[in-house]
Amino acid sequence: SLVKYKEALTLEPASSYAKGREADVEGKILAQKEEKAKLEAINKLLKEGDDLVAKNSLTEGLAKFNEAFKKDDKHQPTKDKIANVNQLIDQANKAKDLQAKYDATIKEADQLRDGKKFADAIAKYTIAQGLMDKPYPTEQINIINTTIAAEKAAADKAAAEKLAKEETERLAKEAADKLA
Repeated sequence: SLVKYKEALTLEPASSYAKGREADVEGKILAQKEEKAKLEAINKLLKEGDDLVAKNSLTEGLAKFNEAFKKDDKHQPTKDKIANVNQLIDQANKAKDLQAKYDATIKEADQLRDGKKFADAIAKYTIAQGLMDKPYPTEQINIINTTIAAEKAAADKAAAEKLAKEETERLAKEAADKLA
């Protein structure tokens, strides 16, 4: 339509209607070009953000999405990506908090185990098992239970040997008393 208005102006250069329409059409074309350039910039930022999120660079990806949001705060795909990354960041933070709690519980349990406070250590390892499904707490509980059983067996053997020795000494004394 711009071409037709330009033709009309060549035929009738003084036509204010044709001049006005030509300016309107040029304005709309310019607006369309600007909108296209804005969408291309937004899509580029969204692609960069997606690439960063895929590499687990969540905060950097969010920064790209926020940059796109500044260009058009009504662009729904941008809003959706921001919401999604915020959710991923929240999940990552919760996972970090859980890992930190698990690590602290394991450290405390290890200290209790090393201090031979086995019942308390088992309680802490059991708490750690509830926090994260990892083999280490179960392995340590099994080691502690084996250690407790071995110590009990050693103590029982020592007690039995002591009792046998005392009995032998008593019988020897009785025999010596009868001979005397």
